[in-house]
Amino acid sequence: MIYCKVTVNTSYCGTEQEEYIKCETIQEAETFAEALCKDNAESYEYLVSGWDNENFEDLTEEEQAEALEEYYADCDWCVDKISEEEYLENI
Repeated sequence: MIYCKVTVNTSYCGTEQEEYIKCETIQEAETFAEALCKDNAESYEYLVSGWDNENFEDLTEEEQAEALEEYYADCDWCVDKISEEEYLENI
């Protein structure tokens, strides 16, 4: 069993999320991190488009798609192995 701290983020301040997990392999942790990153990014997509797409009002569909593509390209994740003690302190 390995213990990991998973951190995901977007390019916007205050969107970082941390999770502490235990898993069998680092690949399992990375798969979890990718899914968490996608979910986190989707939950903050309104920062690009606006609540009712008000930020997209004067943009073409192509410009809207480009803005969202750039946003998702800037989203990232990180998996750090940690000790069992650190894991237990944070769950």
